[in-house]
Amino acid sequence: MFSQPVMAAAEKITDLELGLDFELSKGRIRLNGYRIQFLNEQLKNIDIEQEGEYDYYTADSTEHTGFEWEAYYIFNSKVSFSANGAYMLNLFSNGNFCQIFHLHFSIFQLHITIQTISSCSLN
Repeated sequence: MFSQPVMAAAEKITDLELGLDFELSKGRIRLNGYRIQFLNEQLKNIDIEQEGEYDYYTADSTEHTGFEWEAYYIFNSKVSFSANGAYMLNLFSNGNFCQIFHLHFSIFQLHITIQTISSCSLN
């Protein structure tokens, strides 16, 4: 089943990003922040039950704001850890500064390495 293609207005994107990277004597810290504003964002809804089926939508105005961080630290020759996390907020509006809905996500991960024998490590 085929349908007639529909032309969509071009997306307009304003992207602001800032990142900081700190080197420590025994580790590192990285911080990143961003704010992306779209006009006429092209959105794709994938049908997971029917492979290759997509529905396309446009949103009048969207804003994606987020913060990401990463840290690594070596305690001693046998123990080190790394961690990272992110927070993202997505706002969708109808173009009249009326918020339709928003989605936010956060994630955190911690990784600890302990070296028990010179040729083995536990993660």
